[in-house]
Amino acid sequence: MGHQMKLSISYEPHPHHNNVLVLWNGIAEYAKQKKGHKPIESFAFFIRDEKNAIRGGCSGCNLYGCSYIDSLWIDEPLRGKTYGNQLMTAAEKWGKEQGCTFATVNTMDWEALGFYKKLGFNVEFERHGFLKNSIFYFLRKDFHNKNDQDNKFELSPLHENDIDEIVTAFKNIGWNKPKITYTVYLQEQNESLRSIWIAKINQKFCGYVTLKWKADYSFFYINNIPEIVDLNVLPGFRKKGIGTMLLLKCEQAAKDHRHTKIGLGVGMTRDYGDAQRLYIRLGFLPDGNGLHSKCKEVKHSSMVTVDDDLVLYFTKKI
Repeated sequence: MGHQMKLSISYEPHPHHNNVLVLWNGIAEYAKQKKGHKPIESFAFFIRDEKNAIRGGCSGCNLYGCSYIDSLWIDEPLRGKTYGNQLMTAAEKWGKEQGCTFATVNTMDWEALGFYKKLGFNVEFERHGFLKNSIFYFLRKDFHNKNDQDNKFELSPLHENDIDEIVTAFKNIGWNKPKITYTVYLQEQNESLRSIWIAKINQKFCGYVTLKWKADYSFFYINNIPEIVDLNVLPGFRKKGIGTMLLLKCEQAAKDHRHTKIGLGVGMTRDYGDAQRLYIRLGFLPDGNGLHSKCKEVKHSSMVTVDDDLVLYFTKKI
């Protein structure tokens, strides 16, 4: 019989870099076997004084095509003097040169959330449950290549001359979107009951969203929560961040109207799977009132039809 290896688990409070590197190398080798990924490549940029002492810097890695910015720190006397911007610009440039398609960074609620947002990062989701009610934010910034820059993206309110193009676009993919729907939307927009934004790339319609200022759903109505209703992106334009930009437009409009929360309802069938994941990723959480059908609560043991009217409502603090 072969010799049986004796193994043990040891606690090391301050592990040596070389020991940790064994773990990283093991992970890299497994990623190579499974997906053909190259080893994770780290980076760092430092601010040094005349004595070569580190006064600030940022570090991270190329995490399989993501420029993951792991740490950013600047000595107190140097803050507010653009060094943070310079470091992040250098990190972004490095990521693009590595072929990364996006960058990520994390921050606690007392740290640098506003700073990262000014640099073009958007919150993907929040993590709660930390001590002292602290919130951990996960942010993302997509890099746009030359082909993306050539595509001019714009958002604009609904205009009467948009309606026929919208109806035709949905008809061409087999969706029945009657003209009267958008005629009513336009009227409600003119009466400030609803806001509608149309998304276009190179002046070609690709999606839209509406924000109803007084929701039909009673919980939203009573609590003065505007409701995102009827978000649609044409299939050929999905996975390009258009849905996210439409949702963020609604959030900004709600903030501008001094609302502190925004809400939406999402269907429960498989067709809504991508939407469900998107909303959670952007920080929406169930409102805690259970399933509803046609804005009425579905109570225990009740019988309902599973269709587009069966929804779970979500809210998000803004």
